[in-house]
Amino acid sequence: MVQSPAPGRPWWAVLTLTSKFAPSGRVVQSASKPVAAPGQTVEGPFATRALAMAALHGPVAGGPPHISPPNLLGGIDAVGHFFANLTDRQTVVRVAEVILGGLLLLIGAAALVKDTPVGKAVYSAAKKTAVTAALLPK
Repeated sequence: MVQSPAPGRPWWAVLTLTSKFAPSGRVVQSASKPVAAPGQTVEGPFATRALAMAALHGPVAGGPPHISPPNLLGGIDAVGHFFANLTDRQTVVRVAEVILGGLLLLIGAAALVKDTPVGKAVYSAAKKTAVTAALLPK
């Protein structure tokens, strides 16, 4: 059973990105804005069904611009932002703090186990590894 459009209720254009190059869309009539599922963009409200349909296919005179598909590659911007922040002064300070903190933890752990049987075993293993590494060809 097909319902006739309710008078006075706005129309909404829903664009769904089904594949990389094939966006599809539909129009719905609802009193409130429909909830967009992942990969969907909702535009509106529109006064008529024709305006909502036109918004799916191109700009309308006096209406909102053409609906663009959702940006599924937004994470690429975050990667670029990460690399831009590598040279930021605050990032360098935080990295230095983490390295110095780790170094202090290693020094403290070495001081705690220095004269214990575990410490002596670790020291002799490290010494053997250093000697072996020095004998390897470069």
